[in-house]
This record gives sequence, structure tokens and C-alpha cells, in this order.
Amino acid sequence: MASKVKRDFEGPLKHLLIGTYDLKVKIEGRWVYLMVVLDAYSRAMLQLHTTFDNSEREVIRLADKIAGMLEKPATIYFCQRGGSNNKIYKEYIESHPMLKAPESSSYISNYMNSFFNRFMETPYAFVALQTGSLSRLTDVLLANMDDYNCQMPHSSLGGRPPMTIFNFGFPQGPSPRAGRAYYSQEQMEEIRAKAQRLRADGVPEELIAEPLR
Repeated sequence: MASKVKRDFEGPLKHLLIGTYDLKVKIEGRWVYLMVVLDAYSRAMLQLHTTFDNSEREVIRLADKIAGMLEKPATIYFCQRGGSNNKIYKEYIESHPMLKAPESSSYISNYMNSFFNRFMETPYAFVALQTGSLSRLTDVLLANMDDYNCQMPHSSLGGRPPMTIFNFGFPQGPSPRAGRAYYSQEQMEEIRAKAQRLRADGVPEELIAEPLR
């Protein structure tokens, strides 16, 4: 999948994946669903939402939060209920100047299923499902999101956490015997400069995820 991501998804915020997951837990007698928006290039989670309503309307509300922040058009993949072939999603994409429908999405749903399975296997997720409160469940899953984005290494990202790739791109330096690719000296100079700009803009240190090499 790593080569496919780098080949098909060049750069952050160009391809967005939206998926819904049935948490299989009831709160106040109602089933709870998890919705997320992923950046396909870096695997970073851009939005997380828990809800009792898994309708297309609720999914579009989540999509709007990201679409409203885009500076350039992005391809969006709806990974449920027929995807971009769904009439409601298709009309939404066509009506939004910053969104484009994908030409192909054959492997996206499988990737989203793998993502949810990995995300929900963490200790955070186990605790979240025991809370009995939607707000508390959301808070714990948001903490899980921060850990996933900024701390959790991904083999498909060269052993880097998603936020490092989102902010600074893939390493282009040599890969040692351990298989972990390193950033080149030229990349590191650009990374240090960008990290300083992010700090100046008030971005929290953990969200910068600056690599050491």
C-alpha cells in the first residue's frame, strides 16, 4: 500500500477519505457510530466525530468542516453507501467548488476497514467503549487520534507517524538495514525552517512532529 499511496496520492490535502464505523456499543439505548476524515497521502486523521446518526446528511456535515478549509480542490472518497456513486454524495461533490469525485476507489473501502480495525484495537479505544457517555467517549477517542497522528509509527510511512509525513513529506534519504528511511540533509534544512514557521504560527509542538533525522 505504501507505494500505491505515494504514487496515487501526491501531497497532503489532495485526497480525502471519509469513513463510518459501527462501534457496536449503545449509549442511552442508541447505537453509536464513529466518523473520520483521513488525509490519504499521510494517513493523518483530520476530523473525528461520534454520533447516533450515520446518515449521509451527517457524513456531509463532517465533510463540510474540511472542505471549508481547503485552499485548493481535493478529491474526496466517501467510503460507505455506494461512495461517489451515491446520489446524495454525487450531488454534494458536484455542488462544491473545492471537491472532486475520484476516478477510481476500488481499494479505498478495504483500506478504511483496515484503518478502523487498527484504530479501535488501541487501549484508548477499549477505555472509550466502557465510558457510557457520548461526550466522554468522544474525548477519549480524540486523545487516541492525537496519539495516532503524532506518536504511532506506520510501516507504510517508513516508520514515521502520520503528522510527520503530513507536515514534511516522505523521507528521500537512504534506508539503513533496519528499513527505516531517513530524511536527506537538504530535506532536514527545509524541515527545520518549516517547523519554525509552524511554531511561529502557534501550532502545538506535538502537532508539528518534527523528525530528528
